[in-house]
Amino acid sequence: MRILLDENVPHELRTLLTPHEVQTAQYAGLAGLLNGALLKAAEAEFDALVTLDRRLSFQNNLQKVDLILITIRAKRVRFVDLIPLVPEIMTALEQASAGERILIPGKDEA
Repeated sequence: MRILLDENVPHELRTLLTPHEVQTAQYAGLAGLLNGALLKAAEAEFDALVTLDRRLSFQNNLQKVDLILITIRAKRVRFVDLIPLVPEIMTALEQASAGERILIPGKDEA
């Protein structure tokens, strides 16, 4: 599966999402795009988008987007704080279908 990490997600997270092919928005040349444009561009090249932007999933009609959207709702967005969420992210990637919105609460929000 090809996964895009939004520019607000620490890039180190990509190393923990193996065996998937993971790119950051910066590396893919998608940094700075507004939410709708980011979704459209990501849809063309990726199967899933992982973001910390809570508004992204509510501002767009995901039923029309051929992409899994995983939103992490952590209060702290440091890499070390996201490590415990990797199993939930991996499960979501394995079980979700295109057009689904998955919300993963941070350990401090559960």
